[in-house]
Order: sequence, then structure tokens, then C-alpha cells
Amino acid sequence: MNREFVPVDEPKWMPWHLGRLVRQPVGFAALIDAVFRSPSTELAQDADRMLLDILDLVDDAVPEADTRVARFALSLADLG
Repeated sequence: MNREFVPVDEPKWMPWHLGRLVRQPVGFAALIDAVFRSPSTELAQDADRMLLDILDLVDDAVPEADTRVARFALSLADLG
């Protein structure tokens, strides 16, 4: 929905790329930066939970988006 492509996987550039995204959940860029720089199970779980916030943004911004399958898959993961 942002129509931005993040062409790198090098963590030092991620904050710059993610900062350019117009729509993102609160704390998204910081969380993704932390996941790349200091990976942990807890941060990975936080990132998984944030996927639900991202799907909410998609539902609000993309008129014909259908996030039901993604939401169902996330419900199976029991993200708490």
C-alpha cells in the first residue's frame, strides 16, 4: 500500500528506507531495526504481532484488499 520497495537487507539502511514509508504502525521502524540488529525470540514475536496492525492499515487504505487469509494464518500462529 506504500508502493515503496526496500531494495536492501543491510540493517544500517533499514531505518532510512522504513522512515520513507508514509503508512506504518506506531513503532514499526524501530521494531524492525531492533529485529535485524539484536534478533531475539521476543522481538520476532512482537514483529509477528505487528503484522495484524499492518493488515489493519491495508484494510483501511486498499479498497479491494482481502486480508482474511493472512488473518486466518496469523490466528493459527497464536500470537497472543
